This record gives sequence, structure tokens and C-alpha cells, in this order.
Amino acid sequence: MRAHLGLKLAFAVGLNLWAFVPYFWLQRHALFPVTVMSEGALDIWLGFSPHAVWIYLSLFLLMPVAPMQMQNTAQLRRYALGVVGMSVIADFFFLFWPTAVVRFSNQTANILYDALVAVDMPLNAFPSLHAAMAVFSALCCEQIFSQIRHPAIWRGVIWTWAGAIIWAMLATKQHVALDAVGGIVLGVTSYGCVFGVRKLKERESWLKLARREEWTQ
Repeated sequence: MRAHLGLKLAFAVGLNLWAFVPYFWLQRHALFPVTVMSEGALDIWLGFSPHAVWIYLSLFLLMPVAPMQMQNTAQLRRYALGVVGMSVIADFFFLFWPTAVVRFSNQTANILYDALVAVDMPLNAFPSLHAAMAVFSALCCEQIFSQIRHPAIWRGVIWTWAGAIIWAMLATKQHVALDAVGGIVLGVTSYGCVFGVRKLKERESWLKLARREEWTQ
């Protein structure tokens, strides 16, 4: 965690401001007609569970796991670029195609859920930035699993955690299943763009080196 700690803390502050300032502004300023997202069969089957808000908010504990363990600045820059890209794409949808969910009555909800819905408006439903961040964070952990003991165990923990967060956002009715699908696609695509390209370049460099060795023999 001590490696590039200043850069990590700067990214933590800067990326949160980048993601959440426009997110909350657009929740309160819909410039186009709002589309209400309909519940599907999965949403109806899951029902409403306001107590899942604890798992829902645990995203903010999952997000720093990967960047705080990254060892070099190239990884950190790519991580930051992925978060910036996800936010820009999501804000594009939120601005030009605002969507909302219908919330359940919170009469039987807990204090934390009441606080959440008081701050987080029903707008900005699709794609779910919550699901995108959960999947992107779990995928970024793949960058650090090789550096820690028992990677298979940690991989299971991280992916179970990410899956539970996505379940919780559906159970609390913050999003519907279609929002989750959009968010998952966004998270996977963003990770592939920032980290997949690097792996492709590494493979091309290896092939060029192998060919040079063949030519010199």
C-alpha cells in the first residue's frame, strides 16, 4: 500500500469528485424527458429488501482494494483512465436519456436506507454506475492476485462480494435488472479498453522478439 501512496490518495479524491459531482447534479437536473425503467421477472422474484443497503454501500470498501495494492504508476493510470471513461459514458446516458426507477415505500425501511434514498434520487438508473464500478473493481483485482498469497481464495471472495453488491442494488430497488446488465457491460468494456490493450501490446512485443531471434539464428 505504501508504493506511490501520494498518487493513490490523489486519485482517490480526484476520481470520486469526477464520478459523483456530475452524477448528483444530473440527478437533480433532468434536461430531457425521463424514462421509467420497468421491473422484469427477476426484479419481481427478488422482492424488496431494504436491509440489503449495507451490502449495497459496501461498494465503497471494494473500490479501493485494487488501486491501493497496485505496485506501479502504469497500473494506477490505467485504473484512473477506466474510472474516468466509465463516468463519461454513464453521464452521456444520464444527460441525453435520463432514466428512473419506481421506489417502494420506505415505511418499513431502516435508518441507513432512509438516508440513502434521501440523498440518492431515483434518476440515473441506466446504466447502473454502481454495477459498473463493482465489476470494474473486481476485474482490477485480477491485476494484484498474482502478488498475494492464496489468489484463488481471494478471487472467490472478491467476485462473491461484487455479485452480492449487484444483488443488493436490485433488492433495494435502486436499480432494475436491465440497469445492472448495462452497468456490467460498461464495467467489462472499460476494463478491457484500459488493461486489455496493454496485454495485447505485450503479446505483440513478445512475438516481434521471437521473430527477431528466429531471423538471427
